[in-house]
Formats: sequence, structure tokens, C-alpha cells
Amino acid sequence: MTLILSVPEFLSQQDELPQTYEIPLYDPIGQSQGYRRSQDLRPGLNLLIDNYTLQENLIVDTQIPNLPNESYASEFSFMICGNNTNEQVHGGQNFLELGWSAGGFIEWQAGQHILKLDIHIEQPFYESIIADLAERSTAMSRAIAQQKNYFQIQTTTPTMQVALHQILNCPYQGLTKAIYLESKVLELVALRLEQAIIEHSNAESKRLKPDDIERIHQAKDILLHNADNPPSLVDLARQVGLNDYKLKLGFRQVFSTTAFGYLHSYRMEQARSLLEHNQLSVKEIGQKVGYANSRRFAIAFKQRFGISPQAYRTGKR
Repeated sequence: MTLILSVPEFLSQQDELPQTYEIPLYDPIGQSQGYRRSQDLRPGLNLLIDNYTLQENLIVDTQIPNLPNESYASEFSFMICGNNTNEQVHGGQNFLELGWSAGGFIEWQAGQHILKLDIHIEQPFYESIIADLAERSTAMSRAIAQQKNYFQIQTTTPTMQVALHQILNCPYQGLTKAIYLESKVLELVALRLEQAIIEHSNAESKRLKPDDIERIHQAKDILLHNADNPPSLVDLARQVGLNDYKLKLGFRQVFSTTAFGYLHSYRMEQARSLLEHNQLSVKEIGQKVGYANSRRFAIAFKQRFGISPQAYRTGKR
């Protein structure tokens, strides 16, 4: 037997389109259970959760009455449990789709627990949060400008999994809950966009010419030589004859980090060496590696090595 969960049937029984609703899954023999929950966090930003434990196949009719197909411009979909055969996305994966349109039928196979979280964003709001995207991802910006479809599947990172867990287990109620959910949803959007941008950046940076790679190494040398007073990224790019965008891409490709991420690692290693082999105070060592504020130096050192500078020095004596 195939179960049916109908969004239009449920909404037709409402006086007006609710901002938040939950549709329980009805199984006449009581073997399958679950729900579909939708919540508008703000105009243009929607959170949708599908959560089912299935012993029978399920078809979800998602056609929302009086809602044009172009109502939403983008979908961020996270498959937490189960397999999404509709888009060929498995548990632990997610997809980003631009040019997504609401409405249709989704089929779920029996014998699995389905837990999926979707974020839908309308065009005006989406454009407002990706103003710099054209500069950072040609593929996505072209899709937006030409109103074409863009679809990308990726692995859900541990950081994303934390945000998903926090959304699904929100400890608050009322207004606090609404603010909390919106902040976590936007965090998840930011993480997923950054994931897409990095992938495109890596693909583009693979086309670096030998001369570009030489210039990136030159930039690294300049950065380390001036570690106590480093140039800005724009100035560094100018000194080696690259634009700042190519320098950012090149640093990620050649050194697997940003220019100032590389500088930060260098400073921390210098600080560790000084703590081991020098009698300068912790404050003086912090100043020597570019930290005027000793507290900020101590925080940065602990984040890097998991121990405070003073404790590290004591342990080495």
C-alpha cells in the first residue's frame, strides 16, 4: 500500500495560508508515522522539515494552492537520514538548487527513516544576502543573472551537522525560538554557500599558470618578511602583479588556506618557538608576533594549540 500526504488537501481546510503548519502522516494500519512541518521565519525565508518512519511507500503532494511556481528562487536541502531518490541525494549529503520552483510530487521508499531539512528563499531576499557572489562564483552568479537552473550536491560538513542538530533540537519557545531558528538557518545558508564557492574556487584555481604559482610564492615570502606589519591583501596582490581575487584563489590552491590564515599559522609557530627557547614574557612574545593585546594573543594561541601560552611554557620547563 502507498500512503499519501497531501499539502493542498490540508491547506484547503484552512481559512488562509498559515505561516506555520504541521501535517501529520496518516496510516490507517498504524505502521508508519511522521509529519511535514513548514515555518515562515520571515518574508522570503522558509524552513521545511520532513520526518517519517516508513513501513509503506509514501507520496507527498507538495502543490500549494495559489502559489506561483516562481515563488521561491532557491532551495538548500539537507538529507539527514534516509535516501532521497527524487534528487539522488543520500543521508549525510545536501544539495543547493537555484531556480527551484514549488509544487510537485515526492516519493519516499518504505523501510527507512526519512529526516530532511529544507530552506527555501525567495528571489529578493536571496539576492540581498549574496551581493558579493558574482565576484566569488561565476557559475552561480551566471545562473542567477540568466535565471537558469543550478544544482550541486555536496557532503554535509560537521559544522553544518551541528547547526542542523541545533535547529532540530531548539530549546526555546515563542519569540526567542523564532530568533534562534532564523539565526541558525542563516548560518546554515552561509556555510552551504561558502562550500559551493570554495568548490568553484578550487576548480578555477586548478587553472593557475606556472607564473601565477611563482607569484603566489613570492607573495607568501613578502607576507612572512613583514609578519609584524603585513600589507593588505590588495597591496600584497599589487606587489606581485596579481589581482586580489586570483591571489586568494591561488593561496587556497597552493597552501590550502587563506593568505592571512597562512600568516596566522606562521605567527603561532613563531610564538611557540619563542616560548620554548626565549626568556621574553608572554606579553613581549605576543607583541613580537604581531599582537598588541596580550589577551588576544593568549586566546589565539589557545585556539591553535589547545593550551594557554603560560601553561605551554610551564609544561616545557
